[in-house]
Amino acid sequence: MKITDFVEVSLATKEPRLAKERFAVADAALQRVWEARRTGPMRLSYKQATALAGEFYRAFSAAFEDDPGPPERWAKVLAMNADARSGNYGPATLMIGQGAREKAGKNYRFGQLADALISREGLIVDGESRRLLIDAIADAADDHARKALRNAKGDYSPDPVAQRFPAWEPPGNGAGQPTETSGGTVTVAVLWDRYRAYQSDKKAASTLKRYKASLGSLAGFAGERDIRTLTDDDLYAWAIHRRDADGIRPRH
Repeated sequence: MKITDFVEVSLATKEPRLAKERFAVADAALQRVWEARRTGPMRLSYKQATALAGEFYRAFSAAFEDDPGPPERWAKVLAMNADARSGNYGPATLMIGQGAREKAGKNYRFGQLADALISREGLIVDGESRRLLIDAIADAADDHARKALRNAKGDYSPDPVAQRFPAWEPPGNGAGQPTETSGGTVTVAVLWDRYRAYQSDKKAASTLKRYKASLGSLAGFAGERDIRTLTDDDLYAWAIHRRDADGIRPRH
């Protein structure tokens, strides 16, 4: 008898256009999960763990920047983070040995965040990589709490900490190995600017104008991601978005 794996998940919408868009993104993530299961656990480099922690930092910074709440909230968060690091947090206090308590405290405090990021990217990582990511998230959580504390006190000066996180580059297809890139991050917007500067005297103005609409849409969809990390699934999801959100239809 053949046993077939299947996954059932709600797209949390009954609106056809939005459902198609969400399905494309969910299917791409699921394909990464199946690939990870075939290739086995991967090892995160220190840079990759730091980059993933940066995803957490940016998401939480955006969520709390406009309304951080009272300063006391973030002072308490910093205190709880410190307790987790020292092993004086939750069930970690029951562990025997200071090292075991510290490890358990960080896992109890930050482990679910690490697992959520790993799951979102469709990764299967080894135990050492998970511990590396937990440590990176613990540092990022302190950084975020300090930023939110400054914001809560009315300090919205530029945030230098955000610059310390490298861009997250998903693993390449097939081998579960880090994707190697060089020359820094190249976004769609940057690539378009380079192309336009090079082709300005070679392409008709009408052609460049037509390209600009499409590339502008892709730039907005991909955001700050490096173009070398975009997959076929990402481009398909953008095509669905272009059709359903932008109302673009193929010419016949």
